[in-house]
Amino acid sequence: MNGGTAETGDHRGAEADSDTYLWDFFVSCAPEDTSWGEWIAGTLQEVGYRVYAEAWELVAGRNMVSVLDEGLRGSRRTLAVLTQAYLDDDRVQAAWGAAWLDDARRVTRKLVPIRTAECTPRGLLGSVAHIDLAGLPETVARQRLVDEVRASLEGRRRRARTPRLPDEKARG
Repeated sequence: MNGGTAETGDHRGAEADSDTYLWDFFVSCAPEDTSWGEWIAGTLQEVGYRVYAEAWELVAGRNMVSVLDEGLRGSRRTLAVLTQAYLDDDRVQAAWGAAWLDDARRVTRKLVPIRTAECTPRGLLGSVAHIDLAGLPETVARQRLVDEVRASLEGRRRRARTPRLPDEKARG
């Protein structure tokens, strides 16, 4: 499998070459935030990522715990959809907690929180930098999601061009 480039529109990055994982991302969200989880999963899938969304997998007859375990074990990273409902839900704490434990030093960015509503993560979850989509219009949120996920995969934010020199007020 080719890791892809920006020129081909495939934004998975070189890391996706590994056959170790079936999916690039597991999308973890509270039941109340399923629409956000599906939007994030669909947006990333459109640009070439392989996504495991709990909402897509949890169908009649499936076991919720096995779906969660399958997503966590089979995905390179966990995307935690941060809302107050997520922070208050004991069940989803298992998902972000497992990802956090897999990378407690934050070297591979196994846990990538995405804030979609006003909320303040605390404790261990609060110490992880997040992608902020709260209150953004859809087109801006879509571009920020794709750009920030790519930056997380690469481990740095690359710039298309050199930033402009700040004006005198900004420097003083």
